[in-house]
Amino acid sequence: MQALSQTCAEFIGSESIRMNASVKAVEPKAKGYRVLLESGETLEADNVIIASAAYDAASMVKGFDETLAAQMNRIEWSSSGTVSIAFKKEDVKVPLKGFGFIVPRAEGRRINASTYSSIKWTSRAPDDMVQLRVFVGGGHHEELISELDDAGMVKMVLEELDVILGLKANARFSKVYRWHRGMPKYTVGHLDRIAQVDGTLTTHPGLHLIGCSYKGIGIGDCVHEAEIAAEKILKS
Repeated sequence: MQALSQTCAEFIGSESIRMNASVKAVEPKAKGYRVLLESGETLEADNVIIASAAYDAASMVKGFDETLAAQMNRIEWSSSGTVSIAFKKEDVKVPLKGFGFIVPRAEGRRINASTYSSIKWTSRAPDDMVQLRVFVGGGHHEELISELDDAGMVKMVLEELDVILGLKANARFSKVYRWHRGMPKYTVGHLDRIAQVDGTLTTHPGLHLIGCSYKGIGIGDCVHEAEIAAEKILKS
């Protein structure tokens, strides 16, 4: 994922992109917008595309449209995490078939799924190691993301892998990643909420909202919405 963003930045060119510049607010002006940075700097723009999470985008626009911000804040979010964990291949005494598994919610387990990373992608671990990535939270036992520290998260994952796979090997490496409010939940009524956002957005020509919050979570969906926004700008 980082390679994708880095390649985009390199293609755009360092002279045309500002990295690590936090946005405090967006304000309309006579024609176009002012983008206020946390550093105190102001940028002028004819068009603004906001691709951050809806709740962050809402904080940027609430100063000039509280209704739009409130509509964006009605989008629900879940927190999730992954645990990348590695074992000595010789210690793994059970067969790892396929590329991983998904756990049905009805099973009542504390993890959602696991990818056999080093089997799916051969460059992910040395030849004498096996690496798995385990998924936690995301609307199912979401409280574990906040309640467990890293050691507790790894311990829980090892317990679940033992029950589900019979895997009893000692972990030689582990790394926990957490994404608080990292994934939008398209709950019942989401399309109606997005229709309201789109309706309000028509009153602000040149302002565009894209990203996973609105019309598709996957990378392909996000790219598609970006292309639509770019085409609108080119035609304006």
